[in-house]
Amino acid sequence: MDALSRRLPAAVALVAVTLLAVAAWLAELPPAPAGRDAPPGSFSVERAWPVLERIAGEPTPVGSAAGDAVRDHLVAELTRLGLRPEVQTGAGAHPFGGDMVAGVTENVIAVVPGADSTGRVVLAAHYDSTPTTPGASDDKASVAAILEIARALRAGPPLRNDLVLLLSDGEEPGLIGAEAFLRHPMARDGGVVVNLEGPGNAAPSSVYNVTPGGGALVGAFARAMPHPVGESALVGAYRETGFHSDLTVLEENGWIGIDLGLAGGRAYYHHPRDTPAALDRAALQMQGDNALAMVRELGSADLRELRQPRDEVFLTIFGVVFRYPAGLATPLAVLAALAVLALAAYTRLSARPRRADSSDSGTAVTVPRLVAGMVAVLGVLVVVTGLSMGLWPALVAVEPGYGDLVSDPYRPEPYRLGLVMMAVAVVWGAYVALRRWLNAVVLTVGVLFWLAVLGVAAALLMPGASSYGSLTAIAGAAGLAGALALRRRPVLGTVVLACGVAPAVVMFSVGARSISTAIGLAMAAPAGLFYAFAALSALPLLAAVTPGGGRTPAAVPARGEAPAAVPARDGAPVQPTGVGRRSGREGGPGVDAGWRSGAEGGSGVRFWRWVGVWGGPVVAGVLALVLGGVGLGVNRFGEERPRLAHLAYVLDADARQAAWVSMTEPPHPWAAERAPDVPASWDLPLPYRQVPARVGPAPATGLPAPELTVLEERRDGGETTLRVRVRSQRGAYQLNLHADVAVIGGSFEVPGLAPVTLPAYEPEGGAWPFEVQFFAPPEEGVEFTLRFAGATRPRLAVADITLGLDGVPGHRPRPAGVVMTPSGGGLPTDSVTVVRVL
Repeated sequence: MDALSRRLPAAVALVAVTLLAVAAWLAELPPAPAGRDAPPGSFSVERAWPVLERIAGEPTPVGSAAGDAVRDHLVAELTRLGLRPEVQTGAGAHPFGGDMVAGVTENVIAVVPGADSTGRVVLAAHYDSTPTTPGASDDKASVAAILEIARALRAGPPLRNDLVLLLSDGEEPGLIGAEAFLRHPMARDGGVVVNLEGPGNAAPSSVYNVTPGGGALVGAFARAMPHPVGESALVGAYRETGFHSDLTVLEENGWIGIDLGLAGGRAYYHHPRDTPAALDRAALQMQGDNALAMVRELGSADLRELRQPRDEVFLTIFGVVFRYPAGLATPLAVLAALAVLALAAYTRLSARPRRADSSDSGTAVTVPRLVAGMVAVLGVLVVVTGLSMGLWPALVAVEPGYGDLVSDPYRPEPYRLGLVMMAVAVVWGAYVALRRWLNAVVLTVGVLFWLAVLGVAAALLMPGASSYGSLTAIAGAAGLAGALALRRRPVLGTVVLACGVAPAVVMFSVGARSISTAIGLAMAAPAGLFYAFAALSALPLLAAVTPGGGRTPAAVPARGEAPAAVPARDGAPVQPTGVGRRSGREGGPGVDAGWRSGAEGGSGVRFWRWVGVWGGPVVAGVLALVLGGVGLGVNRFGEERPRLAHLAYVLDADARQAAWVSMTEPPHPWAAERAPDVPASWDLPLPYRQVPARVGPAPATGLPAPELTVLEERRDGGETTLRVRVRSQRGAYQLNLHADVAVIGGSFEVPGLAPVTLPAYEPEGGAWPFEVQFFAPPEEGVEFTLRFAGATRPRLAVADITLGLDGVPGHRPRPAGVVMTPSGGGLPTDSVTVVRVL
């Protein structure tokens, strides 16, 4: 079989595997939006859209007049559907590490009674937004979807179980509405939650969180959802990151449930341009279809059976949810490790040279080379991960405006494809560079070794991700072993090899897409690592299509079989070179002898030989650079893709001194005009103990300071108890109370509501180890009762924050094409903070 004939089956297999991975990506595309004429019992994004446009016209932070208008509209819409909604005014508090968030919220709650209820299903979304965004995707699209789901359910027979519609308030500052809901009668005895969120504004709609022991919920979503997307690896990663949703609060109080959210379009998260016009209608159709199907599934189930705790490993490919009990994670990982060890022994024995001084170079497998192959593969993984890690800093260096984005450019697709090409270029190039010493079989065993290591490590640390290592290692080992066993039938052997390669290529490609859409290019290293594993898994096929790259493992001769002679240019047969030191220098393992003979020609022959060997890696590398340039081009900042800038005004009421502050480095030139200097020190307490990146002098204004009144002080043994009232004289959006020692217990109370106990928290160091941020404080103020260790009154500080810089002396409006930095907690942009220390 000549070189071209040997490469053709491998080329076809490589194209087939690549197309399979592309098809897996395309399978996660959303369905076409359904029109108003869709069947009454189905979800229609066009029927939900008018509600979204009505409620997502402007920011609606908790306690705002705009939020009140949305609340009233939701009540009217639910009433129009024949339900009897109520507004629950309540207070809540939730800890976040060393801080806690509290406030007053107004949840909208409605109940769709079940015919023979076995418990409650809660369908939840939040209607508040951060101060910087209209919140079309986060989370008003989900609110509009819930109203459309309620309409569809009312058009059909009643569900078996009670359905509670929870449109919560105060989620953005810190899950306050969910905390308040716990005090509602509908929250008694727990239940099952389907929480709809909007981490982005585009498809896919993905299950990204399942409460521990929720294997029955995984089964329900596998059976019910028409467009399922989700995997336990992403669930595990999400729970390790510390992100939260309203489900977090309910889970901590005994509920079970899932988070379902739009995963694409991370650049618009909390962004001023998160409007209905920027939202992907098809993505909302996908979210609505999946949520409606899940509610129907849970609404008809015996909810008591869902509480049988078990965990499952699951992933979704081609719209099918593959799952198995988490208890199999460790046995499968051990099986994968054994399979790779057995494969290594098999390759060593089956490819042993025919004579001590003569063998086919493409089959030379020794223990030192196997070890070297493992080291080489690890080096490739490190290089690709490192390059991926450096992508975002490099982009920020070229275009500083990227540094202000949440985690992704507006159009990240070219960069993501560039990551794919970069991984292919590094893997393919490494093979070409190393093939004099390490052939494709040796390197493939090295790849499978690290997949097995990944499977074992994940089984021990994050079982939900173990399938990426164990299943791919088992399939890859079987594929390579089958290819080696079918040497005399190279075409069939190539098919078997491709079948073993395909699971890893598809799984890691889909997983990389999931990771990159979930966390963005700012943290591209995990996605780069996955792309590296995908490309490495395809390495035996890449090697086989490389001119002079030897044979696919299916075409190498068996132990004791003489290698075929290869015709030279003059037609005389040329026997393959042996594997001695001299032959390794001259051509080495995996280099086809006939191709090697071309080196004896002139410079033109040598050039084309170089092009043939290095063409693939070079083309992939060039494509990676071209795609990077395309990314820069399509992400140029302008009116449609604006720059971001953070600027706030902070007044020290005691010293009567003020400063402009910016929390971004480097700041946008507009903000740098007011805040040009890196602060040498900063003493005033700000939310989450933030320190400004840049500061500048500002005129002190006569704004009234927040009030802090000590109502009672008492000492009991080694404790001091203070009862204080804090109040804003400026109608603040947010009140912060700080203490220079940790609080060991306490509560707060607002007029007309029952006292709320402050939750336990983890005190942090610094000048102000205790902080509570209170949102939507009433005009009368908030009373706090705080207990401290020791007999000395602590030092306290209070700050109030209002939104908007209009009227502040020296403020200049933003230039065209520059908008507010998305709020992600901490000091909001375009805010005025007045601090008082006692």
